[in-house]
Amino acid sequence: MAFGAFLFSCGALRLSHLSAMLLFAFLVSLALACLTQRTRSGGARYALWSFALFVLIGVGVAWLMYPISR
Repeated sequence: MAFGAFLFSCGALRLSHLSAMLLFAFLVSLALACLTQRTRSGGARYALWSFALFVLIGVGVAWLMYPISR
């Protein structure tokens, strides 16, 4: 069993779908900015831009899939 699954099954980490998506978008955009940009200002702009795109695309896909779930 993975450590993350263990934490989730024990109830130590309880996140809603939205907060899990926001946490994922933040961590991935921060990691991508650190790995791809050479300057801090470029990295900050890239992190903000990719975070916004992750959130907008995630909410858009969720909105499109909502009628299927009913």
